[in-house]
Amino acid sequence: MKRYKLFSQKFTLVIILLICLSFIVSNFFMYRSVHEKSINELHFTMNTLVEMLEDRLLSIDKIYLLLEEQLEKDIQKVLEDVNNTYKDLGHIDFNLEDFLIDAENSDLYIINDENRIIKTTYAKDLNLTFDEPPFSKFLDNIRNNSLYQSERTSLSTQTGQLKKYAYRGSKDNKYIFEVGYDMSVFDDILKGDSFANLSSVALADFDYIHSIQVYNHLAKSYNEDFTLNEQVAPKRFEAFQLAQKIMKKYLLL
Repeated sequence: MKRYKLFSQKFTLVIILLICLSFIVSNFFMYRSVHEKSINELHFTMNTLVEMLEDRLLSIDKIYLLLEEQLEKDIQKVLEDVNNTYKDLGHIDFNLEDFLIDAENSDLYIINDENRIIKTTYAKDLNLTFDEPPFSKFLDNIRNNSLYQSERTSLSTQTGQLKKYAYRGSKDNKYIFEVGYDMSVFDDILKGDSFANLSSVALADFDYIHSIQVYNHLAKSYNEDFTLNEQVAPKRFEAFQLAQKIMKKYLLL
């Protein structure tokens, strides 16, 4: 009788253990299944969001291109006036603000043969040097050949503001005269179709995504919302470098 009772207790204990083990295994596989499903859904959402952002960026880029074309004549005239004034005077000791058509939203720069800003209406950029290729070679070509060159809208090196830049090499090949126009002046007009509102519009459709940051090819953030480098954000920087490689691959095709 005692043996039967002991056997019964052991048997019951084994059954309980098997039930517990079955419960644990079942929950493990259920968790794994739910986890994988959540990850797949997140990847799908992220891919959808990226595609949506790419489409919006293309649309916004076309709008900015039209705005740039309207600015082009005014900017070119400013640079030609500066160049002619320098030619007539033979020096750069003149007031740059006198040439700006919109002093509140644009700045004028003079770059020497070392690609250093030696005079500007924007004090923070004074003595800023562009000594790394390919941009340094780009500037050398403009200066050495006295060219006028206009760039598409891009991010400012210092502030991350969205600006349009244009350059004019002096006729004696000593200087480059540059205009930078702040494109954020159009944000209120463009509203949801502006570069500034790109992230906020996208976030409105995805409640569980808390931030979207846009970087240029040099890891410069729009309006310096987040600094991206190996020290501050190693994982993000590693992902950015991978994206750079992919972008370069497609640019070479």
